[in-house]
Amino acid sequence: MVLSLFVASTAALGCSGWQPPWSKAPTIVEESWAAQTVLVEPGAESLGTPSLFFDAAGQPGVALADRAFYMGTQTVALARRDDRGWRVEFPLASASWRVCASAAEGEGVALTYGDLEGPLAAVRWDGATTTPAEPGPCPRPSSEVREATNAAGAHQLERSRDGRTLWHHAPKNPCPALDAAPGQRIGAFNFAIDDAGHLVAVLYEHPEGEATAPGRLLHATCGAKRWTSSIVAEGVRVREVGVALDGAGRSHVAYVVDEGASQRLVHAGPAASEPAAVGDAPADARVGPAIAACLRVRESPPRGAGVEVYQQGDGLRCAVLERDPATSKQALVALDARCDAGEGPACALAGSLHHYLMGDVSFVLELPSGTATRFNSEWRGLRPQGVPEDLAAARQRYARACQLGEARGCLFHAALLPADDPQRSEHATAACEAGLAHGCALAVAVSGSPPAEATLALAEPVLRRACEAADAAACNDLGVVLHHRGDAAGARVALQRACEAKLEPACRGLERR
Repeated sequence: MVLSLFVASTAALGCSGWQPPWSKAPTIVEESWAAQTVLVEPGAESLGTPSLFFDAAGQPGVALADRAFYMGTQTVALARRDDRGWRVEFPLASASWRVCASAAEGEGVALTYGDLEGPLAAVRWDGATTTPAEPGPCPRPSSEVREATNAAGAHQLERSRDGRTLWHHAPKNPCPALDAAPGQRIGAFNFAIDDAGHLVAVLYEHPEGEATAPGRLLHATCGAKRWTSSIVAEGVRVREVGVALDGAGRSHVAYVVDEGASQRLVHAGPAASEPAAVGDAPADARVGPAIAACLRVRESPPRGAGVEVYQQGDGLRCAVLERDPATSKQALVALDARCDAGEGPACALAGSLHHYLMGDVSFVLELPSGTATRFNSEWRGLRPQGVPEDLAAARQRYARACQLGEARGCLFHAALLPADDPQRSEHATAACEAGLAHGCALAVAVSGSPPAEATLALAEPVLRRACEAADAAACNDLGVVLHHRGDAAGARVALQRACEAKLEPACRGLERR
């Protein structure tokens, strides 16, 4: 066995990288580690290899591939810690197998990602949008070899075929071989090295012949031609692991714990460097960033039909809130507190968790045979999985949002009110005045028979702008408004445009003219 290891090492890396086989397991010393679960995802193979980095303030962050299939789409997950705790974002949808992160200028993070083979891509993420960037170094993952680079050149840590030993290959002064404890085998492992040549490794040991049995995660330091280790975690099954050194030379470890039906991403750092437990952030670190994404997407809900319209950008990030009961309920608690504090958009988003997440409603007016203006309404959005539909609760929060000046809250509240409720016309008109085309359509429909001229005059420019922006329903509704205002030629042009977009009420309206 010794001979075969010697041949393998020298064939691949030359004699200068070979280590003598008479190594022994490192000395275990006491060291206090503070660990915190950052992310929990369903599935046995959801989370990829963690990549650690530090921002300008020295706070740790972790990026990794997330294959838990948000909205049927794989993603890159980015966890960052601030004074309130960890926040988990999903900067981009990408079926990546290697992900590496580094701090960018300002508050940004540079993410490099790609498949096991082939070219890499990169983006800069500022917390709301991505912009193209130059790919950075991102070694190809291997179950047997890990790579890192310092000022002296490239280093490798290689696991022996029998899983008992880690071999360090270096430009000069390699560390001695690192053995597992007797009766143990090495599973996941990784290492980091600074420009001065200080090397630290993390390795997961499990009982020999029992790959699924719980084991222990060790942090090993190479110094004075020997290894010293401490125990980061015991009684766990670790699938992936990463390590990095902060500006003070302290190790931070990120590891993926396999729990059968789910996986956990855990961050561990020296206890003395970890902040005390913080505050009022939701327990699920995905909730805060997802709420921020939902509030952005409320300004321009995804257009079109089908789940695919929610699978990119803020739509994908917002959809985190509808995945499971715990996430949805935590979001509702946070939003209700913000609503009570007077944030109109938070009230509207809270209402949507009882109704349609990323919801929108369209009103399609129809030219009648008589004088009354008929209409059809259509809702679209995602039905949250974790909070039961409750239209009374949705109405209450939409009404509060409208009182606080949130236009979509006005529109949604008006749409859910019964036909004889006087607030229906009031709130639809408020939505129209704020520039929402479908608020104008509803205001026209409920203003009287025939519609009130003041409402028609208010609605026309809003509907015209929406029609010019390729909203087929708005083109149809503009045609109806122009018909009621006596502009037959203008009405025909608008209805024709909507009919060409396959909107049946518009086509029927053309036939009636």
